Amino acid sequence: MPIGTCRLCLTAGVELQFSHLMAAGIYTVLRGDDANPVQVSRTVAIATSRQPQAHLLCRDCEQRFSKRGEDWTIRSCWRSPTTFPLHEGLSASRPIAESADVKIYLARDVPELRIEDFVYFGASVFWRASVLLRRHSQTSAF
Repeated sequence: MPIGTCRLCLTAGVELQFSHLMAAGIYTVLRGDDANPVQVSRTVAIATSRQPQAHLLCRDCEQRFSKRGEDWTIRSCWRSPTTFPLHEGLSASRPIAESADVKIYLARDVPELRIEDFVYFGASVFWRASVLLRRHSQTSAF
């Protein structure tokens, strides 16, 4: 593995792990019955199993992302029309307002919703995307 500076903790001289934009488990869910997600660039949109990735993080920071947020989000996301744990948790909760088309829930009142993990996961994806895009624009390769 290459040695460099971790892009999150900024520790120099560490082995950089092969970091993916999103957890491999998310790609497994997205692929479903072997359908690949669509990768969009300025010039083309193609279905591909290739994931944006680069050597970005030290081992500790890579684990920080995977252990907090990713695991819970992957377990809670949509799997099929009959399997959606997050929806099941919301359905068991009482909305604070609703109309014929919309139900509104107060996140802190839904015990099955681990809001800190959900937000941490989302923020980690946005952070990695910004680093990968910046790196891509400087080197023109992930």
